[in-house]
Amino acid sequence: MKNKNPAAVKKRKFKSIESLKATYGRRFVLMWEIGFVLFFLLPLVQSVWFAFSNADPVDKYDSLIPFIREKFAGLTHFKFLLFEQADFVDNFVDSISMYLYSLPLIIVVSFIIAVFLNDNFRGRLFFRAVYFLPVIIASGAVMSIISNVSSVNSMIGGASATATVVEYKSVDFVNMLNDMGIDREITSFVEQAISAIFNLLWSSGVQIILFLAGLQSIPTSLIEVSRIEGATAWERLWYITVPMMKDIISLNLVYTSIALLTSISNPLMTQMYDVINQGKYNVGSAMVWLYCPIIMAIVLVLLLLMMRIEKRGDAR
Repeated sequence: MKNKNPAAVKKRKFKSIESLKATYGRRFVLMWEIGFVLFFLLPLVQSVWFAFSNADPVDKYDSLIPFIREKFAGLTHFKFLLFEQADFVDNFVDSISMYLYSLPLIIVVSFIIAVFLNDNFRGRLFFRAVYFLPVIIASGAVMSIISNVSSVNSMIGGASATATVVEYKSVDFVNMLNDMGIDREITSFVEQAISAIFNLLWSSGVQIILFLAGLQSIPTSLIEVSRIEGATAWERLWYITVPMMKDIISLNLVYTSIALLTSISNPLMTQMYDVINQGKYNVGSAMVWLYCPIIMAIVLVLLLLMMRIEKRGDAR
């Protein structure tokens, strides 16, 4: 009887373990693929069909692939939005305008705050937590409470969830100014300024954390050498910090762009929600498919611009 080669046995055992790992890996990925098809791909296909058909989805959710018997409407809904629905074009312009002035403001302010929080001072952990607090508050459970409060207020003449939060922060101070006899125009300006600052800080939490992580990845030895060589704080920031933060800046630009363009405070997104909540799925889907290419184009332009800037920096 021949003795089994220990090396061959070990090799077969190794292969069986690798095969087992591959099997479990495929099963794990399969669960994700099933979820992708059911919860992303099918709704995506249905939204495309909504946009190009006269289907009425309200009474026909009895199958996974409904609306096939409905007539193809072509570009009817798109023409309606572009040439007959004046609110759509106006809200689109307002959304892009809000994006254009909000993006640089959020990026610059969050970067300045991150540089401040990166310094070694007493209480910096507390301030880091404070600036990241809006991200925690904007999460599911807390935001649902705020939304419920907003819903109650809307029935008695209130506003949206964000406006409700801002109102809680500024109304007492503005009322105090009014009681002091200060002109209404001044108090109105103060209230708007408080709301703008609050919304700016509310939108900067993730960006601050990303910038802070990038700043902490810069070698301290490099900063120390530049100080010894006599570089000023501005020179260290402009010639060392910013070039080494290009990837984080690009990431924050893309993240902030998507967040601003898809935020519920965006006028066009608000209109989409209203249209879909009214059961007008065809028009709502057409709005989505008019707006999504714009978002993708903006993100692509930002990425190409950052790549070009990075190439110029490397060439120097």
